[in-house]
Amino acid sequence: MRFHAGAVVAVSLAACGPRYAKLDVDRIQSVAVGVDDAAQRFCAYAAVPLRAVVTYTDGKQARSRTPADGERGFLRTSEFAWGVNHGTINSLGVLALPTDPLAWYDEPIRIDVSVVARPTIVAEGVVEPRFDCGGTVDLRGAAGARGGEGEDGGPGAPGPTVEVALAYLETQHHGRLALVRTRRDDDPPEYFVIAAARSPKPFVLDVSGGDGGWAGQGVAGADGLPGIPGRPGIDADPASCADGGPGGDGGDGELGTPGGDGARGGDGARGGHVVVRYDARFPELASLIDVRVDGGAAGLAGTAGEGGRGGTGGAAGAGGRAGTAGEGCPAVDGPAGLAGEPGVDGPAGLDGEGGVAGPPGTVEQVASDVAVLFADELGRGLPVGGAAGGGA
Repeated sequence: MRFHAGAVVAVSLAACGPRYAKLDVDRIQSVAVGVDDAAQRFCAYAAVPLRAVVTYTDGKQARSRTPADGERGFLRTSEFAWGVNHGTINSLGVLALPTDPLAWYDEPIRIDVSVVARPTIVAEGVVEPRFDCGGTVDLRGAAGARGGEGEDGGPGAPGPTVEVALAYLETQHHGRLALVRTRRDDDPPEYFVIAAARSPKPFVLDVSGGDGGWAGQGVAGADGLPGIPGRPGIDADPASCADGGPGGDGGDGELGTPGGDGARGGDGARGGHVVVRYDARFPELASLIDVRVDGGAAGLAGTAGEGGRGGTGGAAGAGGRAGTAGEGCPAVDGPAGLAGEPGVDGPAGLDGEGGVAGPPGTVEQVASDVAVLFADELGRGLPVGGAAGGGA
């Protein structure tokens, strides 16, 4: 399963001269760590770029680089050692939380950073996840294979069967949230925690069918063979006063062969089947997520193969040389032959046909008893459910 909630993009600045700022270890007064948000909050399922801020004894500050920054004027992230109570922080100072939010959704995320050159200089910070940033859980069927030259595109794979369960989740740090449990076919369940109210950016389950594969283009036609060169004329005996023989005509070039037809695009697949079960006391839960079960798009048609080029005409044969015996001999060289005509280019093939788009899948919504729907999670002590009438 793939979850998309934004990306951290690396940017570099092309400039001459120094790039990174130099860390003046001897003048460090303090270090702080956090994210570039005044409230120290971040989107829960996105990569989280962290920032170390060094304050020097003269009050000036220097900041570590994040992947969205250029190098110039920033400190290297390698100047610092990073730590976190949940997840991992990579060499670029980017935090990735565990994929299962049940391990951290109601706990503060504690960051610590120290200066590598002076490990006694340590800072700690707390950042808080937000659950209203939306995102997409990608459960689409696989796209069809792209056809090779002259081959049809492969069909897309149908969207899977997915069971979704929804209930409110009571937390100490964030108030009421919503728990989303998804199970695709026979895979283990996966969990997401989202805001308990509809967010401007929707939380999407994409269970669409796979797109049809692109078709291969038609095979190009073969070029025609060149015409045979004309034979040279026969030279007259130099001791005679005879004309040279005429050169032979060149042969015509052969026709180029037709190009092959483009292949057929693969068919899109049917969208998946999704059953959304929610705590019957709170029917608004079903509106917190968007479910897409579109059919897969049709694969594109293959383009026609080009026709082969006609062969070049054969070169004309040169005339034979005249004899030169005797003073004032009137003999002349033989005339050259005619060059052969070029062959005609072969016609292009026909463009192939596109595939057929897949039909949409189906979505069911079923009100359920939360004690049955989340029996396993309640047994593990998760605060699922909440009092009736307290929905967002």
